[in-house]
Amino acid sequence: MGNLAVVIHGEELLNTELDSDRPLTHDLWCQSSKDGELQPIASARFVRVHDRKPFEAKIDDDRLKARLIFGQATGDQAGKYRCEIKEESDANVFGNMFAYHHPTIFNNGSLSTEISEDQKKTVIVSSKNSNI
Repeated sequence: MGNLAVVIHGEELLNTELDSDRPLTHDLWCQSSKDGELQPIASARFVRVHDRKPFEAKIDDDRLKARLIFGQATGDQAGKYRCEIKEESDANVFGNMFAYHHPTIFNNGSLSTEISEDQKKTVIVSSKNSNI
């Protein structure tokens, strides 16, 4: 069990400059249950699936929930993560969850881009050259 996904607010829409006032990304968290009862966690880790990079999980004091803490994350932390739990009973359980990030537009200068005044997540693109 756990939260299925979080959204990372890192880079701006039109470039990769980090927004220093960006909010913290929520933690991914997971826990194990058997017959409707939460099971104590002996150890846990998260693995980012695309590169198999492991991340240490922070286990809550009551030993019932494991967390991957992102803090002020960046877009390169987006992806599918697998939570791997070893219960105190020695049972191993796992589940998948996701960290999403909005697209970032890279422009070589051939297009004019601006962010919509009405819809802050909408980019307006027009050609600088009328022959295109």
